[in-house]
Amino acid sequence: RGNEGFVWDRGELIRLGDLPGGKFESGAYGVSPDGRVVVGQGWVGTTIAAPFYWTRQTGMVQIDQIVAGKSASASAVSTGGRRILGTGRGEGRRQNVFLWDPVSGTRTLEYVLEEVYQHPLNGWTLSQSGDITPDGTVIVGRGTNPLGEREAFLVRIPPFCYADCDGDDDLTFFDFLCFQVRFVAGDSLYPDCDSDGERTLFDLLCFQNEFAAGCS
Repeated sequence: RGNEGFVWDRGELIRLGDLPGGKFESGAYGVSPDGRVVVGQGWVGTTIAAPFYWTRQTGMVQIDQIVAGKSASASAVSTGGRRILGTGRGEGRRQNVFLWDPVSGTRTLEYVLEEVYQHPLNGWTLSQSGDITPDGTVIVGRGTNPLGEREAFLVRIPPFCYADCDGDDDLTFFDFLCFQVRFVAGDSLYPDCDSDGERTLFDLLCFQNEFAAGCS
């Protein structure tokens, strides 16, 4: 039995456990500003480490690592777990920074900047995650600048659009259906719209408010 991540909550030590498969080993590397979501790394194979998030309600949940790479860990998380930041090592042993959210899943930060928000990197490569602000709009880390020098980076992105449940960049009636399905299924963090750790009628009202506010 190896190391195990834990949280200390009002005098209670809570063991986080480990992901299934591989050796028993987990580490907690970040916690959300509201204290509800813990992120880190666990092992799912002999040489494969995967990022995870943990809450009291969900337990430890593996984050999709197809994009993150065979050796990946989550290091920072915004309020309510709406965005999770981490570092992975993919093919060719190149490190990359990944960004996860409960709608779009795992994407490299380079892809999010260049393809989603049309912000060219102009020769930068982003290789090490640092931290993310509580609202998930500012990310810092380390990369390589166009001159080939290691340098810190800071990027700003729009807020996560919670109301776009189906991820098609268009708010429609289908987003309400999508939320209802996920609410009933109780999957992951997403149905807990008000981030209180429970699924209640207030989450449905919260989603209606998010939908009415639209996406910036």
